[in-house]
Amino acid sequence: MGRRGFLSASDALMLERRVFGNRHLMLSGHHRGRRGFGCCHCSRHIHSYQRSSMAALQASSACPWCSLWISLDCFRKTYAAEGYFGMYRGSGVNILLITPEKAIKLACNDMFRHYLTLKDGTLPIPRQMLAGGMAGACQIVVTTPMELLKIQMQDAGSPQYNGIIHCITTILTNEGPLAFFKGGACRVMVIAPLFGIAQTIYYIGLAEKLNTVTLIAQVCRGGIHFEGPHWSKTENSLYWVDISKQMVYRLDGETGNITKREIGYGPVTFAITVKDNPRLLVVSARSEVYLLPWDAPTGDGALRLLSAVDLGLPDNRCNDGKADAKGRLWFGTMGKEEGSYIDKDQGTLYMMDEYNYVHPETKVRPVSISNGMAWTADNKFMFYIDSPTKNIDVFDFNLNTGAIRNRRTLFSFQANNVIKIDSRAGKLLEQHKMPASQVTSAVWGGHDLSILYVTTSRRGMSPGQLALEPEAGSLFAIENTGTSGLPENQFVFADAARY
Repeated sequence: MGRRGFLSASDALMLERRVFGNRHLMLSGHHRGRRGFGCCHCSRHIHSYQRSSMAALQASSACPWCSLWISLDCFRKTYAAEGYFGMYRGSGVNILLITPEKAIKLACNDMFRHYLTLKDGTLPIPRQMLAGGMAGACQIVVTTPMELLKIQMQDAGSPQYNGIIHCITTILTNEGPLAFFKGGACRVMVIAPLFGIAQTIYYIGLAEKLNTVTLIAQVCRGGIHFEGPHWSKTENSLYWVDISKQMVYRLDGETGNITKREIGYGPVTFAITVKDNPRLLVVSARSEVYLLPWDAPTGDGALRLLSAVDLGLPDNRCNDGKADAKGRLWFGTMGKEEGSYIDKDQGTLYMMDEYNYVHPETKVRPVSISNGMAWTADNKFMFYIDSPTKNIDVFDFNLNTGAIRNRRTLFSFQANNVIKIDSRAGKLLEQHKMPASQVTSAVWGGHDLSILYVTTSRRGMSPGQLALEPEAGSLFAIENTGTSGLPENQFVFADAARY
């Protein structure tokens, strides 16, 4: 994990990276084109008037510095003659032509950046500027005819043209195809390099910090107590559980298809993929840990018992579980539940690997509800939450031995939102209010790990609360956070397929 991250009230810290795609850029270009029309249409209207006036001045050898006075004079006369909305004459043509222009430009820029990126994933500033310049050149070739038509159609107040088709045919007849590229050389010399500079600044991040809109979408609804999301990068799939329904869910990241399996043995609280064994999971049921082949026939007969903990405490069950970078499984147990009340200090945090799975190692005892286990990118620190304390604690972590020590509190939270904190300074950086108040966990997913999947619960909510939060008990996806994560660790167990 990185220095900064997002977490729910029961999850930990994530990484930061910005990723864009052609689909988003085309959409972004479309919206920018419409905004740009509203902002600059007046100035374009004045510019068209100024151009015709300047031609007359230059014919009489007048000073070109008079253009400023001509612009102001145009504004005054247009406003006096036609009012404020006179500035928007020809706006339909402007909307029609500016929108595709922006979309083409941004999509070309993204394509050139992709092909100019070095093998190590970096893109030096000169190459960024070159990509922007080439995109500007593409824009010029494609949109110069559009620009000419736009100017001609905006001057359609005269009886010269009866519509866009008449305008095109008349220009072709009188001046030929090259007429559509008048001023093209000037646009190449001016617009292409300017666009290269502008897009370099844009990708440095300034514009996106001002423009990015976070999107929260509902992915799956109808749950009672969704928990334990785990993203499998090798399968491009998300697994999560419904503790109350005793169900394990799988979301195919490519198709969006959701499948599920019921675990009849008792509450199921985590599902983690097993390394080198596609679609094989390590899951919990009550206070036991099992291997589960996802494609096996339905029913609990497919479960293969690995371990049973908290013997002699029949009301205890497992809660959250995560794997570290060595493939060891860390999972916690909790005491008896009666409604919203839980027996405190009845659980234990365990560490289990392929060698000690019969008797997992006790790491922390007593605990109430183990949650939010995660590790920094350098594996020097481990984060941990005992939920009733509302504290995010951090341990010094030894990856080789799995030892933890020097526990201390990093951050204390109150609201059950998705929050991003600086994991070194322990400061809140930002937060996202969800459509459901009972946020349970979060994980990074998607092909580039830029989607934050968030699970929520509706367990224990009154009819009045459910009426106010109809999406409670759903799985959500948050996009455009400007942040991304690292791949989830997998459980390592040799010969798991034959166990």
